[in-house]
Amino acid sequence: MLEQTVAEGHISRFSDTAFTVLIEDLSSKALVDLAESIRRHISDMLIEVDKRTTSTTVSIGIVKIESNAAEPQVLFDRAVDAINHIRVETANQGNAYHLYDPSEHANSDDSALAEYLVSAITHNRFELFFQPIYDINQDRSDFFEVYLRLPLADAENTVLTPDKFMTVAKTHHLREKIDRWILINACKQLNEVRKTHPEARVLIQLTSASLVDKKLPSVAGQLIKAVGGVSGALTLQFNEQDVANHLTIAKSQFAALSDIGCKIGIHNFGTSAKSIEIAEFVAPDMTRLARDYVNEINKPDNLEAIKSLIVRTNELNIDVLMPYIEEAATMSVSWSVGAR
Repeated sequence: MLEQTVAEGHISRFSDTAFTVLIEDLSSKALVDLAESIRRHISDMLIEVDKRTTSTTVSIGIVKIESNAAEPQVLFDRAVDAINHIRVETANQGNAYHLYDPSEHANSDDSALAEYLVSAITHNRFELFFQPIYDINQDRSDFFEVYLRLPLADAENTVLTPDKFMTVAKTHHLREKIDRWILINACKQLNEVRKTHPEARVLIQLTSASLVDKKLPSVAGQLIKAVGGVSGALTLQFNEQDVANHLTIAKSQFAALSDIGCKIGIHNFGTSAKSIEIAEFVAPDMTRLARDYVNEINKPDNLEAIKSLIVRTNELNIDVLMPYIEEAATMSVSWSVGAR
């Protein structure tokens, strides 16, 4: 029956009553339709065995092998997972099919997450959120920090933050592509907003993959032109540790970005014993304080440390952004210690 139903496929007995079918160039819908056709044909069969008539059913686990697919053993494991899913869903009755969806397993399977990341880049499944930043000096909030989120198609409607998927992205060399996706899509939205709010600007965090990418100034320059060519419309920020790890490259990269009107920031600032020296060497336009400073701001010793760090940073003509402000008292303190 399999040979008749899947004439174009490669069919083999896997073990006992388990068979595998390899078939090329079918969409997810076509695969599901084929599985239903096989299921229906086999369940409708009347099988003559000796002098008796009997019937049987089939359970079909479907796994797509994409260009970025996992190792063969992982694919087999997924096929088994798909069959086990049917067993659970049908209380061991079978006579069903299930298509393995990497997005449903991305929270627990690194290979599935890597595939889902590729799909998210290709099919725009990421989401961007924009947090307004209040400028004390100018009393305005038209500067927006961009946050990346990855919604999963699981039963819990999980949404992943970058700290949950960037390690996998790094392993599979996807960070540069994710950075590029953020840049392009954030600037698209900025361009729309600037039609009615021409002073709008964005602050975008990128990874070390972009910090060392020689093409970054060219890409940023094109995007700045696309949003009106205004200097300061785009600010790119990098982690202080990444900057420290690539000091010479960061200095030349920051200079090249500055030449095209792109502002530069360092986030998680103040975590190194040489934070001021790093800032002086690479000359960013802005630093964004590490969270610990704000969490402990009510402690006198920590308040003095913040004051000293901000004063020394301001002396280099570098603005200081104080994040994670949750209450009015912290806002008042940030004003008093010199954060912009």
